[in-house]
Amino acid sequence: MPRLSLNFISDLTLGQKLQLGFLVVMFAIAGILAWRAMRPTRDMTVTSWVENRQFGADPAKPISAANPLDPQRSCVVTIFACHDGHLEISELPEDPEAKPAFRFIPDTFIKSYDFYGIDKTPTVHLRSISDPTRYAVALAAYNMTHFKSQNLGPSFIARAGLTIEQSKTERQLQRTMLQKIEQVQQEAKSGFYKTDLRDRAMTALMTYRTKDGDPTRDPSKAAVAWNVIDASMNFINAEFIEESQAIETYINGMMSLLTRDQKAKLAEAGKLAQEKANGRSGVASLKLAAAKPELDPTTGMPNVAYVRNALHKSITILTDAIRGNDDKQAVAAVTAVLTILNDTDLCTRYKPVFQSNIDGWLKDLIALKRNDLVEHLASAAIETFAGDDAFVAVCQDRRKLDPGKPGMVFATTQGGAATMRAVAPGGAGAIPGMRAGPATRPAAHTQHK
Repeated sequence: MPRLSLNFISDLTLGQKLQLGFLVVMFAIAGILAWRAMRPTRDMTVTSWVENRQFGADPAKPISAANPLDPQRSCVVTIFACHDGHLEISELPEDPEAKPAFRFIPDTFIKSYDFYGIDKTPTVHLRSISDPTRYAVALAAYNMTHFKSQNLGPSFIARAGLTIEQSKTERQLQRTMLQKIEQVQQEAKSGFYKTDLRDRAMTALMTYRTKDGDPTRDPSKAAVAWNVIDASMNFINAEFIEESQAIETYINGMMSLLTRDQKAKLAEAGKLAQEKANGRSGVASLKLAAAKPELDPTTGMPNVAYVRNALHKSITILTDAIRGNDDKQAVAAVTAVLTILNDTDLCTRYKPVFQSNIDGWLKDLIALKRNDLVEHLASAAIETFAGDDAFVAVCQDRRKLDPGKPGMVFATTQGGAATMRAVAPGGAGAIPGMRAGPATRPAAHTQHK
């Protein structure tokens, strides 16, 4: 077969060479145009307007005679709307000390963003997670941090059936995540977070306000509007990145903590939540995935959903297991209680019931000489009811009380300081089943976590 040679070009006439060159140029232009037509273009349409938002003395209620207008709370909101969503910059003109607040509200109905990015909201971020186990853990994390039903996060994680030690590790991971996010949000709210980025955004806003024109018709005005959006997003993204890193640390920690069987349990719930996510919020999906009341087929212990549906029956099951003089059942019962204590809403709603029974369970475990379980249960109860100094002091005392030691009850001085005093058996203020002891004892230490 003869080899192809370019020597034929030298044999062409000048006219033929010009025609060949013209064809090459035309093919090149056609290729460039085709490439540009296939490449997605950024929608640069932008508009802006200003809203005066007024609030009453109680901002959660509408303005009325009983809830009059509070000028200090009224704000001026400058809004920039573009393809990806709305940017809101809120200012309090009546409060010169207040710092501006920045918020971007993405359009969650679109499938792709021109500049906002795929991971900038919990809902959009969850869409990008394909692994059902990781999806379940991420959904739980976002319910602890961003969604309104924060108590659903721990309830969802509880479906994995964590051991006592795993529950302790999970609580630490959760606490670290929440503390970091709270720190970032408080700094942003107080105006001390990334002040250089915030100042750049406000400078761009001032420039926009001083320039005449309509951003929908004037390209130069639109360009200045985009300067405001870009500068504001740099500020918002800095906060988002730090919060996301805290959440990812929790997710990665949980993925390392879970066993293969536990991941399989969460994967089932994650698949259900993913299936329901289309057309439903993350909270609604989580409720569906975590709402099946059941008793553990091995231990017979109730899950959180079971407790919600049958509180007193659940208390009876847990009490019988702890008092049954069976170590395995006692461990299973305490593990179930630790899971229940993670549900803030449930524990707040039935606070007296739980506090009364926890105190009884602690005394039962002391009688069984299971000081390890006493420590786990008392520590978790202290963390759940940290704001109740009286109950915290009682739990602290149970942690130090071995069988045969004097019985102590909580008392309060005029100044409100927590102290402990001994009582005679059956005396006023005595706790049933406790022995008498010395007349005095140092003040109990109260933990606040």
